[in-house]
Amino acid sequence: MDRTFDINELLALTDGDYYVVEIQGGLYRLRNALTDDYRIIAAWEIPRRLKEPVTRFAANPRQLDIIDAGESDNAKLWAEHLRELDTGYKTADSAFNPTYDPKRTLNERIKDKVDELVALGVPASKSTVLRKRKKFAAGGVTALIDGRELRTETPIDGADERIIHALRKRVNGAARKSTKTKLGHIAEAIKEVLDDHPGTAIPSEATLYRWFNYLATGKRLTGTADSRKSLDAVPKRSFGDTRKYFPGQYVEIDSTTLDAFVYDEDGNVGRPILTMMIDVCTRSIIAWSFRIIAAKAVDHAFLVAQALTPRRLRPNSDKAWRNVLMRFPWVDLVDVDDRDSLDDTLPFIRPRSITIDWGTDYHGTVFEAACDLYGIDLLYAAPGTPTDKNHIERAFNTAKGFVEHLKTFTGGSPGHRGDVDDEPLLDLAVLDQLFGEWVTRVYQNSPHDGLFDPYRPSVTMTPNQMYMATWTLAPSQPVPMDTIDYIALLPADHRMIQPQGIQFQNRFYDSVELQALRSVAPRMDGSGNPINRWEFRANPYDPRAIWVLTPHNEWLEVPWRHRASVDQPHQTKLWNEANRIRAAYPSKFTPLQRRLTTLEILEGAENATVTINKIRGQQKAAKKMAAIGGTPLPEPGTLELERDWRPQINLDDLDEVDDELEPYQGGNWK
Repeated sequence: MDRTFDINELLALTDGDYYVVEIQGGLYRLRNALTDDYRIIAAWEIPRRLKEPVTRFAANPRQLDIIDAGESDNAKLWAEHLRELDTGYKTADSAFNPTYDPKRTLNERIKDKVDELVALGVPASKSTVLRKRKKFAAGGVTALIDGRELRTETPIDGADERIIHALRKRVNGAARKSTKTKLGHIAEAIKEVLDDHPGTAIPSEATLYRWFNYLATGKRLTGTADSRKSLDAVPKRSFGDTRKYFPGQYVEIDSTTLDAFVYDEDGNVGRPILTMMIDVCTRSIIAWSFRIIAAKAVDHAFLVAQALTPRRLRPNSDKAWRNVLMRFPWVDLVDVDDRDSLDDTLPFIRPRSITIDWGTDYHGTVFEAACDLYGIDLLYAAPGTPTDKNHIERAFNTAKGFVEHLKTFTGGSPGHRGDVDDEPLLDLAVLDQLFGEWVTRVYQNSPHDGLFDPYRPSVTMTPNQMYMATWTLAPSQPVPMDTIDYIALLPADHRMIQPQGIQFQNRFYDSVELQALRSVAPRMDGSGNPINRWEFRANPYDPRAIWVLTPHNEWLEVPWRHRASVDQPHQTKLWNEANRIRAAYPSKFTPLQRRLTTLEILEGAENATVTINKIRGQQKAAKKMAAIGGTPLPEPGTLELERDWRPQINLDDLDEVDDELEPYQGGNWK
């Protein structure tokens, strides 16, 4: 394609025809052919001022990279042969072929080229060679690309609009429905068309499949229903990017059910629900919690306490870690000193705003009050729009790298689940500690795809590296909460102080200081009657102590009465063995079955004994016969002893007896 113009000819522009009068560098001085007015324009202005735009071919050099490899090779093959046809050289460094010497006539060369191509298995004729030779001369190798490879029409162009409408209706309505086969969707659409328009010509099944595949592209109609629902929830708009300048500026919180089994304090087995808070700027996980049942607003307030209080300031954190080390010595955990060192590298990020959804668990007074108290703004995601919290969703997907290595991992779906019934179970407290070490050692030190250098997108950073790079950008540096504030945000409850202490979750908590509060009423009701239920706080992942609110508004730490027993040697082994035996030989008696078995045991004894009335009748008859015989039976009762039943002893006689006794010399009396 020749992109030049002859300066001796008229230059047809949109505002008239011009002659080129003078050229200086990239500037042209033009004279209007009609008015003789002069003007100067730059070379870059000419393309957009031409009256007739430059003719463009559909093909361009880059299409050689995007078309099918076979078609690309075919175009290059024809280019070499057509070049050889006119010059005798296939390529610049190839040898000259005298068969295609330009001194020979064109018809002779074309005849030889057709024979050569047919011998190579390439369909060719004189008309084909002439047509391609003309295209090659005008547009180069890209002009030789088969036009069918570049066509822009769709498979449904010219199709029956009634059938297309019915198929599109099925495609658009399948997002929230159960998965069907392609044939099922097509059959329903065709039935609808025939019901509404009898006699409509129905194309072949191959054509219907081609139309349906085109309309269903990207809809995941044959995938899982969850996949379609997730795709349908994506906003039908362009995505934006909120700039994050410093840690804590934007924090997201959400919950998900993990694909593994654990047990809780009551021995209930279930899949744990993980709730996490993640900082968007650094992608750091700053707080988390596990529950068997759905989390409540008070549980999310505990997350706020975790985020605002480093682990070293949380009460009994080291003791809880030692307890895990003692219970599971076979788990590769760091010791307490190394854990403290890791905690120093864990980012401390104070949330400035938290994005939540419209779940009722996020709208409890406890969670909202905690955020309001510590100056945390709440941002609400759009209903049914998971992309508003896409960073936390991505973090849940990363957490699968931790979950899939648990012994009770279920595989993510029923079809992927193996035999996990005999695998060892972890409880929620231990799972929390293990997850905490995974976050500290693995997650925070792993490169994250979302933390990339905009000037070098292939370079990614870890959450810890991003935190170190951005923590100085915060407008003010956060101060962690102290232990007292942390305790105040723990889950609350009320109990009476019993003689054994406070009973909570089948454990008794007692101390000397607690007993002093037993006779004190913490508060009074409206009538002045004492209310003996005391407010306390408990860490759901550390049963070693609770904290009771005293009348002086101070937190009294009350230890678990049996805390020392679990720290004794072999206690973990003992209870693991007991649980193994319990699982191998489970109790078959329900409360009703125990009562029925008790009645069965006593039934035989009752048949072999007499009744109370029969015994009493026998006793009454015996008394009557004794009275007739003159020997009445004694009445049952307590014997009364006379006061002078004891013998009277003369003290003088005792003195005479003592004089007659010989002193004891050892051995036997004589």
